[in-house]
Amino acid sequence: MTSFQEKDRSSEVWQIHQRAYKKHDARVLKKNMTKDDFLLWARDAEKLCIEL
Repeated sequence: MTSFQEKDRSSEVWQIHQRAYKKHDARVLKKNMTKDDFLLWARDAEKLCIEL
């Protein structure tokens, strides 16, 4: 994860991923989304970012 962040931190894809990550994390804090669902989403989103 760390090398992924360092490699793509300045790219547009990374910035979009970060916005979505924060949005989904807020849903967990407000209990609109379960932590398990969030972790599933985060893993899938990271895989998609790496493929791009």
